[in-house]
Amino acid sequence: MKVDEKNDIDTIVAQRHANVLVDKVGDLILRFQRSVVALKTKASSASGSPDFAELAKMGTSIIPNVMGVYAADKEGSWNLLLNQICKRKVPVGATNTEEYKKWETWYVSGADLAKLPV
Repeated sequence: MKVDEKNDIDTIVAQRHANVLVDKVGDLILRFQRSVVALKTKASSASGSPDFAELAKMGTSIIPNVMGVYAADKEGSWNLLLNQICKRKVPVGATNTEEYKKWETWYVSGADLAKLPV
């Protein structure tokens, strides 16, 4: 949508919407970072912790962030988080390394939610 800069009201409304969007994305990123730090520092079971649940509630919008953390920590429970966010059944007997390769291939090839890794 193009805003006529001569129309002050449209410009103000468009700027307000842009500011709200930037604030929401910024808040999401901060919540993500706090939850990741808390999850990494607690010794509790990752998938059963409140921090894990908080991350899962953030939904598919955090997949790029999760993949960034997952790339740096392939032994973490990030595959479980992605499984929960994407509603994918957890494969039996797969190692973290095998799971990372599947998720990485899926993500690099477009992260299509209709074509989750098998």
